[in-house]
Amino acid sequence: MNLMEKIGKVRTSAGGVLKKSKSGYGYTYTPEEDILLAISKEMEKQHLSLFPSIVPQTMTVTPYSYKKTKYDKINKKYYEETCNEILEQADMVFTWVDNDNPSDRLEIPFALVGHQSDASQCFGSGLTYANRYFLLKFFNIAT
Repeated sequence: MNLMEKIGKVRTSAGGVLKKSKSGYGYTYTPEEDILLAISKEMEKQHLSLFPSIVPQTMTVTPYSYKKTKYDKINKKYYEETCNEILEQADMVFTWVDNDNPSDRLEIPFALVGHQSDASQCFGSGLTYANRYFLLKFFNIAT
């Protein structure tokens, strides 16, 4: 079986709809661990590896400020708050490798974007978000 056929087996095994079971920042979403659970057994069975990587020299880190309207319950009035965050962006490549024939590879360009007030959290959340959505979209998994 070639790489594309093996990936097809993983896609078939991951079929269906994954539940949005986690909440944060006002959103409900499917956590990365649920997606990995849906595909990792079949990836192992098919002898497939997936390697995410950042394209060298593409990472940018930019200060990012915006205004947020808030409500003061005590004084009963709206006010604007300035939020200072960091925006990180990079080009990524997800590489599928057939472990039985390591020269059989499929490279898929993707992107990383994250923004938070802490640079390391920004980077980590960007990686997690990119990985989660790459897998969901690559395998056409509904949530």
